[in-house]
Amino acid sequence: MSYAKGVIINNIVSDEKKQGCDKIFSSIMGFETPYTIGLKNEDKGFQPDVIIVRKDTIDLFSIETNIEKKVSKVDLERWRLFRIFAKANNGNLFLAGSAHNLKIIKDSIDSIPSNLKFIHLQ
Repeated sequence: MSYAKGVIINNIVSDEKKQGCDKIFSSIMGFETPYTIGLKNEDKGFQPDVIIVRKDTIDLFSIETNIEKKVSKVDLERWRLFRIFAKANNGNLFLAGSAHNLKIIKDSIDSIPSNLKFIHLQ
């Protein structure tokens, strides 16, 4: 994990702790590692950077710092699975990245579902 990505994850976890949640899964020290999300009966899946569990919702966070020119099919599939999982659990998928990264992402998605949110990093 890059230093910048680690700082972003720390900030998200800190903010979410202040807001109150039941459980946090994160790759930073002191938290359980996020679990893998995939389709039923498939052996592969993807791990979000942060999972926030509240009473009736699960929100997923994916930090996108390496998208320079275009979005890969793998990234689109990963976000699709995360959105489906979040929606099934009354939550949202948050994609965090620079304005440049998020513009490329938005341009690559045919339609932006209501449970896909963007966090613009400075």
